[in-house]
Amino acid sequence: MGAQDGSISVFTGNVCGTSSVNLPIIFCGGGEPGGGVIIRSKEEPPAPTLTPLSEISIFPNPSKGTFALDVSALQIPATVEKRMRLLSPTGRTVFEQPFMDAVHTVDATGVPPGIYFVRVEYLGGFATQKVFIH
Repeated sequence: MGAQDGSISVFTGNVCGTSSVNLPIIFCGGGEPGGGVIIRSKEEPPAPTLTPLSEISIFPNPSKGTFALDVSALQIPATVEKRMRLLSPTGRTVFEQPFMDAVHTVDATGVPPGIYFVRVEYLGGFATQKVFIH
């Protein structure tokens, strides 16, 4: 079997956002059945494209647990319910609440001090921003 050129897309994600890279490859067929496949990169992969974190604003940040969450840059209609999740660095939800307005006040004063991620989920997507609670 001869070599075939192509590309493979690699997508990764975490609470900070998503990234993707298209890797140009040369496909060299495997030897015997069940012997595996060799995929070799033709060149260095380009730098990943990251989803910006500035789609939502949090103030004050750092906070004592109460902060304003501004999602107006997302341009989500006011009739669409959004859900705010406060995530630990390991991705565990420690606080959550639904909201409708473009600017929402969050009262998470019962959450221990630390670094958290505010994840806003809405119809068709999500946005994430870091918040420091002291």
